[in-house]
Amino acid sequence: MATMNLDELVAIDVHTHAEVSTRMVADDADREALEARGRYFRYKVQHPTIAQMAAYYRARKMAFVVFTVDHERGMGIQRISNEEVAESAAEHADVAIPFASIDPARGRMGVREARRLIKDFGVRGFKFHPNVQAFFPNDRDCYPLYEVIAEAGLVALFHSGQTGIGAGMQGGGGLRLKYSNPIYLDDVAADFPTLKIVSAHPERLHRFVRLVAQVFRAEARAVRELSVERQSLVRQRQPGDRSRALACRVRQAADQARGAAADPQGERGEAARAQVTSPRGTLG
Repeated sequence: MATMNLDELVAIDVHTHAEVSTRMVADDADREALEARGRYFRYKVQHPTIAQMAAYYRARKMAFVVFTVDHERGMGIQRISNEEVAESAAEHADVAIPFASIDPARGRMGVREARRLIKDFGVRGFKFHPNVQAFFPNDRDCYPLYEVIAEAGLVALFHSGQTGIGAGMQGGGGLRLKYSNPIYLDDVAADFPTLKIVSAHPERLHRFVRLVAQVFRAEARAVRELSVERQSLVRQRQPGDRSRALACRVRQAADQARGAAADPQGERGEAARAQVTSPRGTLG
């Protein structure tokens, strides 16, 4: 089996979605959401398999974190199994890093699943989508699942801010933005001092940008998916000048929050901001 050589990689994309299963028939219930998503993000709904994603990233000397989202309860759509994601990633271990997704509402069964996925399938982290899964991250019912992740020294990656999922659907598909307010991660970080937390794509946070900067100043363990100091590790989803402008806004907010000198021209990491077209899914 191929192994990952970090010295040969130029970047790691830490947020990609497995949208296509090679083991199960597509769920018809997902059709409306996929069509609405395509209209919102202005792209043709034609997602790659994990093997195709691996070929794409391998050709660019990049690695990628890949996961599904457990949206069975929240959206009534069958999920791609965590086992399929982990096994497919293992076939491309030179570039693929498997994460799992478990709806915290699965309770004790979810905890058992997490332990099994860590032990038997080697997953390296867990993806949570509060909007889609309809939960507040600081809900104490979620804590047993966080305990398993923290105990294993793995990553908990949370969607933050607004989401395009549900846009264009009646009632927004029933999704509520309140669940993804990043302030709720402050409780999680305080209650789990060893848990590695990632707040996903703050370029979508808009009015939450300064709040995120405050939370991440207080919690040194937490990691912004769009790192203001090391942007070479992560590709922003916004194109061109808009992408750079949003990056500058996030950077300035973080600088002000920690009392550092501002970098208004975005000079830090400028050389590393190559524009890359990614095959990543868009369930963000």
